[in-house]
Amino acid sequence: MTSLDQMPAVVLNLVLENCEFREIVVLRKVCKSLRNFIDSTAPDLKLPCIILKVYDSNITINYGNDLNIRYQKFENGVGVCLQEDNKFTVLENANLLDVVFVDLKFALTFQKSKMDQFTLRWDLKENFDTGDFVGRLGNILESNPLSTRAFHMEAHNQTEILSLLSKLDSQSLEELWIFNPDKQNPGGFFYLDRVVELDQWKNIKSIGIPTFSISEHLLPKFAHIVWSVLNFEEISFGGVVALKNALLRSPTFQICDFYYKTLKATDEQVEEEFGVPQVETRGKKWFLNIEGSEQILGIVQEKYTVYSRFLFSKTDPNPVPENEEDHIIED
Repeated sequence: MTSLDQMPAVVLNLVLENCEFREIVVLRKVCKSLRNFIDSTAPDLKLPCIILKVYDSNITINYGNDLNIRYQKFENGVGVCLQEDNKFTVLENANLLDVVFVDLKFALTFQKSKMDQFTLRWDLKENFDTGDFVGRLGNILESNPLSTRAFHMEAHNQTEILSLLSKLDSQSLEELWIFNPDKQNPGGFFYLDRVVELDQWKNIKSIGIPTFSISEHLLPKFAHIVWSVLNFEEISFGGVVALKNALLRSPTFQICDFYYKTLKATDEQVEEEFGVPQVETRGKKWFLNIEGSEQILGIVQEKYTVYSRFLFSKTDPNPVPENEEDHIIED
């Protein structure tokens, strides 16, 4: 009987085409000749996602639906295990990050098809060099630009976002979410002035930045985005009006939902700009005609104890009741 590593290349390629990620990893460990063949042919791993979770003394990586690996610091090295069985193989005298990045480099190098989601999350209570971690990950992506539909990241600053976002395939990226890694104290200000100039940003269709405040001066940079959730510590009414005007001109926008603590405007100023509102239990509503479109721009303002909200959305005029027609304003 011919052993697997002695089979013709055409047969081995057929085997690899029908293997899942876990099976390819196992085959690489069978013998040196199989590992060399796999590395030279670089079969597509077809991973649906990679989700990285970084803790103080361990890191977990979800490689899609069939493989969750935990990397744990030990006194004598690094333990590696499948999360479901919790049986560690200890690599003596190894460094946690070195072991993690060897595996990540393999996965990112062999991933050829478009991934659905790439996520990086932190849960840190001790000192950890997040910049070094992101930099090493960015270096891998520099050589192997990742094609992913969605990118979710808990980021401490704009530099961390730039290190990874700029390395992703700009034609594939459709969704971006940025979160504050400090779950106990969400908030704070996040600079995006360099991020919004990336080619990746220009192709994004949906974005969420719910736990950081951003500058209102960037609002026009969101007009091309189909769906967005944003957060502001303070916003001027001039910023709201500028956003409204940009959205009225945008052919792609559908929903822009943003929360704010302080609006530098009176109710009278708002109604002078938007017209007489329909007053509802939770707030006010306006409808504005969009020039050259059969749709209308709906504006909802809701006020709460801490944060208030503006919701801009394109909608068909049909759902607007007859007694609301007087509230449709020619803009």
